[in-house]
Parts: sequence; structure tokens; C-alpha cells
Amino acid sequence: MRCLRCCYESRFEQLNIDMNFFLLLKNELSMYFLRKEENVMQTLKSAIHIEAHERNPKKWANIEEEELQLLAKCLQIG
Repeated sequence: MRCLRCCYESRFEQLNIDMNFFLLLKNELSMYFLRKEENVMQTLKSAIHIEAHERNPKKWANIEEEELQLLAKCLQIG
């Protein structure tokens, strides 16, 4: 609401400060989330699923499986 009020009242400097604060907060929450290994894995699997589906909607399952196998190999090496 504060951001909407700043926008409505043309207080763009305060709006910019508030939006920067929200971006910093979002980044901190994201980093906290990704500090847990199970969250990192789920995020990677979701990203692979989305990317595979966008790359080829008809053969996305095959692409996704290949990418997940590659991820598993990388994790075994590391």
C-alpha cells in the first residue's frame, strides 16, 4: 500500500527506496531458501522441467530425463 501511495502522490524517490528494500528482502529470502540442499535440488528439477518443455513441447519428457541424468552425474563427481 505504501508503494501505491507513493506512486499516486508522485513521490518517486521514496517509491524507489521502498522498492529497493523489497528487492533486497526478496533476495535474502531466496538465499535463505537455497541454503537448504533439498530446496536447491527441487529448484534445479523445476528449472530443468520448465526448460525442457519450452525447448521442445513434444519431446520434453525425453529432454527432461537426459538433463536429470546429467545432473545426477555432476552430483556424483562433486
